[in-house]
Amino acid sequence: MRSADLEAVATHVQRVAAVTAGGVPLHAAWGYVGVDRATREPAHAEAWRLCDAALDVAAESGAPVAGVLARLAGTLRDRAASLRAVDVALAAPRSTAKVVAALPLVGIGFGMLLGMDPVGALLGSPIGLAALAAGLALGGAAWVWTRRIVRAASAGSPTAGLELELVAVALAGGVGVDRARAIVASALGTHAVVGVDGEAIDETLRIAQAAGVPAVGLLQAEADAARVRERLAGQERAERASVRLVVPLGVCVLPAFGLLAIVPLVLTMLAQAIVPIA
Repeated sequence: MRSADLEAVATHVQRVAAVTAGGVPLHAAWGYVGVDRATREPAHAEAWRLCDAALDVAAESGAPVAGVLARLAGTLRDRAASLRAVDVALAAPRSTAKVVAALPLVGIGFGMLLGMDPVGALLGSPIGLAALAAGLALGGAAWVWTRRIVRAASAGSPTAGLELELVAVALAGGVGVDRARAIVASALGTHAVVGVDGEAIDETLRIAQAAGVPAVGLLQAEADAARVRERLAGQERAERASVRLVVPLGVCVLPAFGLLAIVPLVLTMLAQAIVPIA
């Protein structure tokens, strides 16, 4: 799920929340905003599943739709901000990796401009073929390694705080705790959304019961905290990844440059030096 997808859905959801808050029925509000199931972008499907799950909870529990959608828009924007932080932190290392990965081709081209034959040197001798094979293997390893680092940095929980939020929504609709949790579990399962807040819900409900205070406010506060924690964790992953991306550059890309660019130039120069002597 990309940050742009989340932002696009959050914008639509926020607009519908504002329209429904003015007393417009939900189905009409979607029409005014210009979005329905038939016109949804396939790329936004994951974000729309979160929206559909929230609307199911509101409908089943009788909670006000406007408030549900407004909170959901905030959840989507928090996740988008986390993904953007990752993209920004990784932009410079990604660009460096692309530039360094192109160095072997630059070296070969430079050798050809000098009147040498680096391609022939790579393909015309056992040493050249070995250098070519090793260089390509190192380049492929660097590509796979880099993708894994970026993928790990982009990982996270897009639904952090959502389950807490939805239980609060159901409780605000007037149902009991057990019924609220059942409604949320059913909605998440129907739309293939994975809830990750089970332990936090248990702890928050325990505190509310022990203190004798309404659980809705505590659940919403814990949902906000869960989203903040997820955003900070995403930033931390991105910062670590920006450092880790240097490792495949040094271990794989630079040696590949030496094998694919420097070795053929050396072989060519040696061949040119030996032929006149012979």
